[in-house]
Amino acid sequence: MKKVNIKRIGIILLTIMMIPVTLLAHSGKTDSRGGHRDNKNKSGLGSYHYHCGDYPAHLHTNGVCPYKSNGTSSRYSSSVTSNQKTTPTYIEQEKKFVIAGETVNINTINVNNTNLVELKTLCEKLAISMTYDPILKSIECAKENNSFTLQIDSKNLWLNGNLSTLSVAPIAYNGRTMVPARVVAEAIGKVVTYNSDTDAIIIE
Repeated sequence: MKKVNIKRIGIILLTIMMIPVTLLAHSGKTDSRGGHRDNKNKSGLGSYHYHCGDYPAHLHTNGVCPYKSNGTSSRYSSSVTSNQKTTPTYIEQEKKFVIAGETVNINTINVNNTNLVELKTLCEKLAISMTYDPILKSIECAKENNSFTLQIDSKNLWLNGNLSTLSVAPIAYNGRTMVPARVVAEAIGKVVTYNSDTDAIIIE
């Protein structure tokens, strides 16, 4: 009798040993990605592996299920969002300005219905001194008793020590600093108007 029991126990142990490890590791339930956790690493694949239906336990290298045809990504793999920044394209055109009675053409671009002009040219025509800080990407401008500071990609405007907010930030475009023309002119006490008959921006 004892020999029979020992024999039965031996058969049971042998049967258990023949069961694939991956089957022991399977909890019988998978999550929405088609896999489940394996905290004890019974599968030898780490703390998490996939089944994708009735497939054996496996991993998704680079988000790709090895059991899917043509090497396409598993529908359970996480989506990857690109963080690459797209550089906007602007339409550049010359605008007619009348500054202190002198007519000049200045390169401009339109951003959100605001004309941005080349700062260097505008400052030269308005006799404004300017200093550029390449580290802070800021421009300090001054004329007589007025001074103001602009910063590329920032809507902050420091005018005579007071902070205000611009509707459109200055930008760097093709190696030039482009700023709202009205902001620069009004910062030194000038008045900006538009003459629709001559299609000119008047600064006086």
